[in-house]
Amino acid sequence: MSCSPEDIEKKRLQAIKRRNARRKEQQSSNPGPEDQNLKRTIQERQLNVSYSSELSSPGPSTSSASPSTPSTSSASPSSSLSPTSPGCSFFHEQYRVKGSISMISNTRFEVNINYHQAFIDFCHKFDTRYYDPLKKLWSFDVKEYDKFMQELRSVPQVLIIGLPKYVYRVFVAKSSDKFSENQEIDFSRIDPKLRRTLMPFQREGIYFAITRNGRCMIADDMGLGKTLQALAIAHYYQADWPLLIVSPASLTHMWLDNIRKFLPSVEAEDICLFYGSKGYFEEERIIIVSYDLLVKCKKVFVRKQFKTLILDESHFLKNYSSERIKAVEVVAKETRHIVLLSGTPALSRPYELYAQIRLIEPTFFKRHNYGLRYCAGKEKQVRRIVRVWDYSGVSNPVELQLLLSKVCVIRRMKDEVLDQLPSKIRQFVILDPNLVKTSSEALMTLRDRKQNANQLMQLFTDSGPQKLKAVCNYVSDLLEKKRKFIIFAHHKQILDGICEVIEKKGIQYVRIDGQTDKKQRQQRVDLFQESEDIMVAVLSIVSSNSGFSLTRASLCVFAELYWNPGSLVQAEDRVYRIGQRSPVVIQYLIANGTVDDHLLQLIESKNDFLVKAGFNQNFALSSAEILTQNNN
Repeated sequence: MSCSPEDIEKKRLQAIKRRNARRKEQQSSNPGPEDQNLKRTIQERQLNVSYSSELSSPGPSTSSASPSTPSTSSASPSSSLSPTSPGCSFFHEQYRVKGSISMISNTRFEVNINYHQAFIDFCHKFDTRYYDPLKKLWSFDVKEYDKFMQELRSVPQVLIIGLPKYVYRVFVAKSSDKFSENQEIDFSRIDPKLRRTLMPFQREGIYFAITRNGRCMIADDMGLGKTLQALAIAHYYQADWPLLIVSPASLTHMWLDNIRKFLPSVEAEDICLFYGSKGYFEEERIIIVSYDLLVKCKKVFVRKQFKTLILDESHFLKNYSSERIKAVEVVAKETRHIVLLSGTPALSRPYELYAQIRLIEPTFFKRHNYGLRYCAGKEKQVRRIVRVWDYSGVSNPVELQLLLSKVCVIRRMKDEVLDQLPSKIRQFVILDPNLVKTSSEALMTLRDRKQNANQLMQLFTDSGPQKLKAVCNYVSDLLEKKRKFIIFAHHKQILDGICEVIEKKGIQYVRIDGQTDKKQRQQRVDLFQESEDIMVAVLSIVSSNSGFSLTRASLCVFAELYWNPGSLVQAEDRVYRIGQRSPVVIQYLIANGTVDDHLLQLIESKNDFLVKAGFNQNFALSSAEILTQNNN
């Protein structure tokens, strides 16, 4: 088939037209490097906004722009974006300085921004302004926050990211403040026996919880009676029982004993200690269970629909993805009142607090937003094509502490309430069972009520090596706190092991036992009392329990028990005597499944006899607080 020259030219022009159309189509689908970067940036920022919407200011726009700045409605690729969002960096080229706002007290916010003269002139408009010459930052009263953010628009080339919405509601939006500072609390609703036991700072903790509808974390220092405060709060809300108490397995019996002791108005048949997968409960008003059993029997507890919940040692829930937290979340879903207890709430790693706080305050930050603001959240590459978020850091710690104390956390240290504390505080520290060696023969002998003195003496001798590893582990943790203390033991093996741990740490100490003559004894006492470098006194219970004062320490630890309560009281009085200016903490390290179980009963019965005979030694171990060895 032949074509005329005109037809050939026509087809050639059509081919050129089709080729140009294809090139144009390819260019639109495969943009150049600059277009690709812009498109990728916009997509990433759009995605980040979905995570960070809670981080943007809830009030007026937090941005400031020159008059030539285009409006967000015409420039933004998405109506959900605004210059206030942390992710909107494609607007940032027009800003010369950028900053952020954080709370530095309950009434003041601070602007973290580099030097900019126009911003400084703007700050002088506010009566509550204050310039910190050390930090070189400006702060203002929170009452002026809305005005500050609104008028900031007039300052050219400045971008400041405001407070997150949740923080804004807590500190700025007074109309949404749900906590009444003047609320009246009827303490008569609490069992009279428990009410009479409470110290003023413990009443403050209960008041804090009740003004927050019984949803809080009590994070007091060890020895300040968190258990009593939790029971008082729960009893205040007894109309909303059944009450579920979840604790480490080693503390479940302690809770049972405290309920019987401080809540006598609760009938014994209304209390259930859930002991295993075959256990059950029906109409009981209080159920006590360990974390591990709660995980195994989760469905049983979900069906009960508990309205009041106590979570002891709540730092056990610090892992956001653990089975423990998942089980607790399901059980706590319909709970009206929830009290968390922890003397170590992981404030050094804010991320470990997140799962615990969400149990109390479900409207709290979303996890990613919390990680960005308070955990220095950042992306890191774990494999060639895999990137994950790392929340192990710390950022805005002052604001976080203020926020938590405002919303749901109350924490008091011993130094803050010294004038309210008793002069002597006794504590039982249950040693980690994984570090204690027990034998089936020893356990059978302990259960046999016909055991004789020789058998008990043998068990006492055997308990030294059984407890050694756990005791040394505990001493090692104490040494990290760099606090003067004295520690008593009976067996030479325990004394030697303690000294070995101290020497490995490079810490100076003195030792007084049966081999120390009188002259050396006084020299070592004087050295401990006078030297700042001597941190520990290692003492024998029998040969070092009288005749000298070690009042430079306010912590006295007993690595082992002894069957004579008089000897223990004498040993305690090495620190608890004239010249002591601080409340004294006495700790007894207890290993379950060893002779300690029998010695405790023996000591208590002997002490009761002495009291009845008129020789009160002030040695009531039944009132001691029970703690667990911290292995985290």
